Amino acid sequence: MEIMSNGVFRAPMHRVVTSGEERVSLVMFYLPEPERSLEPVEELVDEARPAMYRKLKADTFANGFFDAFAAGERAIDFLKLRVPQEAAASSS
Repeated sequence: MEIMSNGVFRAPMHRVVTSGEERVSLVMFYLPEPERSLEPVEELVDEARPAMYRKLKADTFANGFFDAFAAGERAIDFLKLRVPQEAAASSS
């Protein structure tokens, strides 16, 4: 969602605070078809807000996602393009 919205909607890092009580967790992931391209939608890219993420295939993102997650990093950060400071500030 963060890639397609060009940074309008940020993906938070998932963190769990344990309470000490036993619990059950259900983990679910959704990924589009492996050959589907992920990129910001055209309507959210313009001169005032240039593309903040590079285009890539869904399987390329998926392959790096789990490794980055295990390392405690945001996988999406490796997709960011360098944009002028003003544009980056307006996305927050």
